[in-house]
Amino acid sequence: MDTQAIASLDELQDLLRQNTCWANGKNFSIDHLHATGANSRWSYENIFGIYMANPGYAWMAAWMAATDRTKIRKRSITYHRPVIDDHLGRISVCSSEENVLRDHDAFLYLVDPTKYSSLRQIDVSLLYGVEKIDALLHEGFMERVWVKRETRQMNYFAKFTNPAVVLVDAWQLALVNVDIILPDREIVIPHTVIAEMQQRIGRFSHESSENYIRD
Repeated sequence: MDTQAIASLDELQDLLRQNTCWANGKNFSIDHLHATGANSRWSYENIFGIYMANPGYAWMAAWMAATDRTKIRKRSITYHRPVIDDHLGRISVCSSEENVLRDHDAFLYLVDPTKYSSLRQIDVSLLYGVEKIDALLHEGFMERVWVKRETRQMNYFAKFTNPAVVLVDAWQLALVNVDIILPDREIVIPHTVIAEMQQRIGRFSHESSENYIRD
C-alpha cells in the first residue's frame, strides 16, 4: 500500500479532484478494510460487508476521517456538496462540542474499483426506503440478528456465497462476501490540514435526516 501525506488543504482538494478510486475514511491507521455490520437508522445501510464511497464522493470519506468519532456521531453530521471549483464541500453538525475535528492525523483509504469490475453488481441505488430492502431480499439477502461487541443487532447478510458489489445509493456501495480489502493508497491528512477544515463547518439544531447530503 502506497502512503502519501497531504501537505495542505489545496493538495487535498487536488487529490479529490483527480480521484478515481473508492474511498473509506478512518480516524486511525489500518492495513486492511474488513467486512462488518453497521447499526444505521436507515435499514439499507445495514448490509454486512465493506462500505465505501464512490469516487465522486471521496470528499465525504475525507470528512468522515477528519471528524472525531469520540466527539460526534455520524447521525449528527449533514454533508454539503462541493460547488464550482471546490472539491471538499462542507458539513453542518448538531453538537455541543466546540470542535468536532480530530486533534491528530486522519486517514483516507483508496481502492481501485477496476480490481472488482468482474463482480456481480446489485443496483438498488435508484430505489427508495423499503423498495431497497425489498430488492435486496429479492436478490438473495436475509435479515439476521447477531452479536457485535456484546450487543445484539440486525444486519442483512447475503445467502449467496460469491462476492458482489451492492450499489446502495449515489454515494456509497457495499462489497459483500469479501472478508478483507487491501487498500491501494493510504492518504494521511495531518492535524494541521484538518484544522483548516474548521472554517467549513456550520451548525444545525437537529440531527441529520435520511437526506443527509445537501447542496
